Parts: sequence; structure tokens; C-alpha cells
Amino acid sequence: MQPPESHTELTARTRMPLAFQPRIDGAPTPFATLLSRLIDIGGLGGVQEADEKDVESSTVSDAMRRLHTKVDLLLWMGAELLAIHRPLPASRSVTLYADKLRVELNGIESEGERQWLLLYCLEGLPMPLPLPVLVESDDDGMVCRLDTPDTTTQELYNQLLFRLHRREIAARRQSWL
Repeated sequence: MQPPESHTELTARTRMPLAFQPRIDGAPTPFATLLSRLIDIGGLGGVQEADEKDVESSTVSDAMRRLHTKVDLLLWMGAELLAIHRPLPASRSVTLYADKLRVELNGIESEGERQWLLLYCLEGLPMPLPLPVLVESDDDGMVCRLDTPDTTTQELYNQLLFRLHRREIAARRQSWL
């Protein structure tokens, strides 16, 4: 029997597509290489430099706005192509906590293993948030304890948890009206 969860802890419960992937020591974070290549494609690094110059002069040219629109369209089209060729995994009930996630699954395949938990947070973009986790069994499914994520991943996870928590609060308030 586990001790009851603290009521002051930030939590969120939702359904989202997720998948597991084996984690090998020394291997790069899933999709990190792809994301870094996307940033380099088409001189996007140059766009960022130009952006910084515009911020210093506090002016944004029409050409820069058109360029940003084109980049946004290219990224959107890329996401559409990815969605066609990479269907999302099945949605599962998941409860997010500050240091772990509880996933409702029937049966556990790899208890005690270090894995990547791939959370697909945006339905329109089949690019997951990869979380390094240690998988443990639980009465209701499995517990995935965060296993020393890098700073950026931890910040993204914290933002996701906060947004989902705020949505739950807003939904509860709406139901009271």
C-alpha cells in the first residue's frame, strides 16, 4: 500500500497518445537529431540571427514577416506529412506528477527498465516529448519515474504539467456554473 498523495502537489490527468522505446546508454535523445536538422534546414540559423538584429533596432521589415510566414508554412506542411506517414500510438490514461507519471496499461512488459516514454502532446504534430523514465509496476498499471531528464526536457515537462493542471481547474470551474 502506498501513502496517499499530497493534495498540494501539482497533478494532471488526461488521455494522450504515448509509446515506450528502449533507452540505451550513450544514445542520443529520440528525435533530438531530427529537430537539430530541422533548425539547420534552409538557413533557419540565419533567420534567428536576423531576428536578433531586428530586436536590437526594434523594427521588423515586411520581408522578414514574409520569411517568417514561409517558415511557418513549411513547418506546418512538414507536420502534415509526418502525420500521414507516422500515425500516432494509442491514447492512454495518464496522470502526471512533478517527478513521475502513472500510466493505465494492462500488463507490464519491462518492469525496472530504463526507457523513453514518448508523450505526443499535440495531436496535429506527431513529434513526441521524450522523457527518460524508470518503469515500475503498480496496481492500476505502471509508474514511470523521471530518470534525470536534461534541463530543457524538465522545463518542457513542467510546462505541460502546469498547462494540463490549469485546464483541469478551468473545466471544474465551468462545471460549477
